[in-house]
Amino acid sequence: GLDSPEIFRRWTAISTISAALEQKVWIKTTRPLYANLYVFLIAHPGVGKTRTIFEGKAYIQHLPEFHLAPISMTFASLVDSLVKAKRVLIRPNDDPLEYNSMFICADELGTFIHKYDNEMIDGLSHFYDPGPYQQVRRTSDINIKIKSPQLNLLCGSTPQNLTDFMPEKAWGQGFTS
Repeated sequence: GLDSPEIFRRWTAISTISAALEQKVWIKTTRPLYANLYVFLIAHPGVGKTRTIFEGKAYIQHLPEFHLAPISMTFASLVDSLVKAKRVLIRPNDDPLEYNSMFICADELGTFIHKYDNEMIDGLSHFYDPGPYQQVRRTSDINIKIKSPQLNLLCGSTPQNLTDFMPEKAWGQGFTS
């Protein structure tokens, strides 16, 4: 009964399932490959992006202790939120699995990232493949270490907003791939 294109509903469902899986499920390759996705629903206003994203967010909020990211943030606040999104999964006959996983679910790209921000885009590119992350903040004398960070992203945008937001050089970088 959701009045939006089927492809939006399908990718929202895939994104929501991916976020719910966190790092509990993986494919074995040379190293584990997790089901993290960055999904953008791009369409003109009034097509159903927001309604579809809100539906995915409503489903995910039913999961106990699930970490949903704030909508508007700087890269530093994204890292702080990810630090708080720590999980420790006890596995029988194996070492505990420790990771930090969070779902960014923003109906508008402009509310999540206010302008093209190299630090945010580079950070999102790094978090796409869960590898160790370390950051030292001189102003606060804080040393942040995240063993296995993971983000899933579901975001909407209009074509015009996307072209206004992303400078031409950004289309050849890792984030847009």
